[in-house]
Amino acid sequence: MKFLQHNQKKFFINSCGFTMVETVMYVALISLAIGSFIGFGSHISDLRAKVTVFQDVELNGRNIFSQIDHYTKKADNVFSPMPGDAAQNSLELDMPEADPDIVFYESNGDVYLTEGAGSPIKLNSDGVEVVGLLFENSSQVGKKDVVEIELNLKYRYDYTTAYQYENQFKGTIALRY
Repeated sequence: MKFLQHNQKKFFINSCGFTMVETVMYVALISLAIGSFIGFGSHISDLRAKVTVFQDVELNGRNIFSQIDHYTKKADNVFSPMPGDAAQNSLELDMPEADPDIVFYESNGDVYLTEGAGSPIKLNSDGVEVVGLLFENSSQVGKKDVVEIELNLKYRYDYTTAYQYENQFKGTIALRY
């Protein structure tokens, strides 16, 4: 231990280590830094989850609309819904002679495509739920069919706020004939 004299008073300087106050202060600063890193990491993880959910829902919406658009533009006629009918949750297309007729419909939170008497093909992924699907034929009788589509999708596994996302897609598709 060394002695320091200042204004005729003796002070002891401990040169062996830290004092209790210094130790508490360092522990508090290190705890604050670790807490900040954990909070920042958690925030980044939540943002990553939100982006993944957003991309999944949007990609499914675009894929479903692309499939409906592709087959509707190739169709000769729309069997159902008929012009003037109320909106329905299925779309039945009369395809050219060699091709089987196509039906799009919603069942148990999924969108399906059925070609003729074939097996249904699910168009959305398991992580995305179809909350609503409506088709309406807004054309006039005797005119080219125009189908209005309203599709509501949400992320199926929304157990935390980071995974909660829902979007509504609307569009209009006209037959090419």
